[in-house]
Amino acid sequence: GSGQLKSKEARKKLDADKLKPGGGLLASFDIDGDGLISAEEFEAGIKRAFADADENEDGELTALEQQAWAASLPTRDDSLSNPTRFDPNLDRRVTFEEFSSVIIDLGSDYRGEEDAQLTVASLKASKKEERNRFPNLLQGQFETRSGTARN
Repeated sequence: GSGQLKSKEARKKLDADKLKPGGGLLASFDIDGDGLISAEEFEAGIKRAFADADENEDGELTALEQQAWAASLPTRDDSLSNPTRFDPNLDRRVTFEEFSSVIIDLGSDYRGEEDAQLTVASLKASKKEERNRFPNLLQGQFETRSGTARN
């Protein structure tokens, strides 16, 4: 599933089985391994990620480049492989500015309002997020529009 860490090494290093959407990418920004992602690490991480994704080095990402890059991340991440996520004007080209804007917003979502730095711990999926989001559907139970449960 999305957010699942792909390797045993990554699970051990991050002490998690699953991360929040984009968490694998953001965790990779912690170069010194101290569990904190400084502003410098964050900025350098965005630049490195864009350079990694831009296979033909033309300064823009195509949907295919973005999807190949997302597949190379330490987590299975549907949110970062979606071509429209980084392309708000839908011109089929993602500039560094568009790319960095999405990553900055993502980091802001996971950093507490009073926190100066993003922490790797904040990227871990909570136990609630790790569980199935729709357990009743798997058990054959669901709510109808009228509010009664059916099996």
